[in-house]
Amino acid sequence: MTSAADQEPEVTPTADASAASASVDPAAIAAGLASADAESTDPAVVAAAAAAAAAAARVPTRREILRPVELLVIALIFGVFTGLIALMGSREPMLGLILGGVAFIVGLIGIAMFSLAIKPDDFEARDIHAQNTEGRQGPKAH
Repeated sequence: MTSAADQEPEVTPTADASAASASVDPAAIAAGLASADAESTDPAVVAAAAAAAAAAARVPTRREILRPVELLVIALIFGVFTGLIALMGSREPMLGLILGGVAFIVGLIGIAMFSLAIKPDDFEARDIHAQNTEGRQGPKAH
């Protein structure tokens, strides 16, 4: 048996054209379009629902999946190069390992900082927003 506090409030979509043209949450519109009647033909709502469906159906490419591995490999190359130079210069394996590890970590942090400095494109920004709001249904009544 569930109490009234455990139940979530029912959300009904609004078809206000000015609100739809401002900031539109594609997931909410897709959910609202699914529950709305078939006569709802507001172009902004239909376009946002189509964009949400296209974004949800998009499968990441192989390059997008392997991008973090590429960054790790670049940092690993920095570390190996530095370790080999230190090993050949000093003939001490421990010094080569230590300097290689330090170069790997510094390279990894540097690459991460550069990747954070890049501004995401429009699709990536929408994807980040969708992932942040996924599963969030707002505060429940007390």
